[in-house]
Amino acid sequence: MTKLSALFTVAFFVLVHSAYSQEISPSALFDNAQGIKQENVVFYNLEGYTVFVMDYKYNFDEKGFKKLKQKINIPKKALVTDDKEIPNIKIINSTSELGEATLYSKHFISETDNGKMKVVGFSSLSDRDSVIENTFYKSIIDNTIPENVYTPMVIDSIEFANRYIKLGPVCQWRETRSVQCPYRGQINWSEFQSKKRAEQMIEGQMAVNADLNMGVILEEKEIDVIFEGQPATAIKRKFRIKLPKLVMGGSNILYIYYLVAEVRGTYVACVMSHYDIDAAEGKLPALLSEVMELK
Repeated sequence: MTKLSALFTVAFFVLVHSAYSQEISPSALFDNAQGIKQENVVFYNLEGYTVFVMDYKYNFDEKGFKKLKQKINIPKKALVTDDKEIPNIKIINSTSELGEATLYSKHFISETDNGKMKVVGFSSLSDRDSVIENTFYKSIIDNTIPENVYTPMVIDSIEFANRYIKLGPVCQWRETRSVQCPYRGQINWSEFQSKKRAEQMIEGQMAVNADLNMGVILEEKEIDVIFEGQPATAIKRKFRIKLPKLVMGGSNILYIYYLVAEVRGTYVACVMSHYDIDAAEGKLPALLSEVMELK
């Protein structure tokens, strides 16, 4: 299986000021978090943030920070600053324009016992929330994240909005909370306490996908669906990838569904996709059918 670290060019998918109150309990964040551990890196998904934790063999000095920026694609102009709330760390805030969307990133950098760097990076397409960032960062550093947050690399079942879905080992993690099953589709999702931030994430992902040079949107429309047993509205796109069908393995037409829904006490921002050969016209392939029905 391709490692997650090869699929993340460090962290994918944001930061601006937030809608949360002054405090949030770590346990509330854990409810909406998922983590995947690898040998040298740990990835998390929570509240629209993609988070990674990794040690780098760069010295904790100006030269080392320059090398780190180059390694993980932080803009050169981004400043290395101190954090008033968390002592003994350095912070790099940065933004990247992805078409009409903005990717906000924040990297916490601490010095290891041997004078090198430990980096905890947050990225999101929703508004920045410093309370979420600081609270979850402290939980990582204090090693207080419960084991039930982590999911195995080899898939047996996935936890989707407080419900377990049996899938089996044919499916693979493409990122944290992004699962793909050959000829059965792919689902990417994040779970939120805030409906506004869930909607911002979907809007951002739609903007990013629309700006990709890999293809063109052939059709876009709103449709009524049943999502996790309740009525919802999704935006359906028909997307043609520029590469020939032969190169793509039989199809270059991709259907993508975007939606936000409240499910079992949490807001879910979900992107579902499949190639046209994965299901008959007007139908959904097996993976997408686990969470959604077409009306």
